Amino acid sequence: MRDFALTQKLLRVVNAASVGAGKVTKVSQAITILGMSRLRALAIGMMLANGGRSGPNCPAVAAALTDVFIAGVIARDVGQTLGVRAAEELFICGMFSRLGQLLTLYYLKEEHDEIQRRVADESIDPASASRLVLGLTFDQLGVEVARHWNFPDPIIRAMHALPEEQIGTASSDVERMWHCAGYARELCALARLENGEDREAAFAAHLQRFALAVPIESTQLRPMVAASVEAALKHVIASELKLAQTTLLDGLRELAEPPTVPAEEGASAASAEAPNARPEPAQTVRFARLRTSML
Repeated sequence: MRDFALTQKLLRVVNAASVGAGKVTKVSQAITILGMSRLRALAIGMMLANGGRSGPNCPAVAAALTDVFIAGVIARDVGQTLGVRAAEELFICGMFSRLGQLLTLYYLKEEHDEIQRRVADESIDPASASRLVLGLTFDQLGVEVARHWNFPDPIIRAMHALPEEQIGTASSDVERMWHCAGYARELCALARLENGEDREAAFAAHLQRFALAVPIESTQLRPMVAASVEAALKHVIASELKLAQTTLLDGLRELAEPPTVPAEEGASAASAEAPNARPEPAQTVRFARLRTSML
């Protein structure tokens, strides 16, 4: 690669994606870890992060980049928890799962704004709104572009939304990766819900929906989400991408903490503690430190 700055950013992102591979300092190492086709896909993503009509400094673009990076790390960590061998590839799958929406934001800003307006004013889902404005859904756009760019099949598969019914056990490695990427994508979607009770209800439904395909209990998932977000934000900074505060970050922070027990239910437990003796959870401290660095 002749673009030194792009190469350095790419290597930083590969380091974020890799699991137990040591520090990656050369493109040849990155190729060994990811393979040429996957590295090429990641390079295209990095070029997108530095271009587009909206520009990398556009707040909406910065927010989208932060969110896709977080989704990638969550997908990777979910796969690692389940013992998926290609955890690094899952990072890329998670990042590109919303490629169509990113492309629209980058290159079709007016159309993207119109889609957002229809979602807000007409109370329709983004897929229906994008079909009305673009003639196809975000997912369809992402898949067609990815095929044109010769992305690997697992990455293209990850751009397809999962079926609405409960997700069964995967029958192949590619399907398992699709499930993990979809799991991260849907987890990020429910984390954007502003109402805490709605978010917790959606979280419970999410765990039930993926009980067979991604058997991770809430007690294991919550700290994993906290660790994933913390790692993702550090990697965003290290990759010299513009960090943004987003609804997703706020929602994931809330999900990382167990729901508060109602006062009447926790009265007996609280009486055993000294007044105001509520130590702040370590995850909250770490999130506060990271969020401060974003201001």
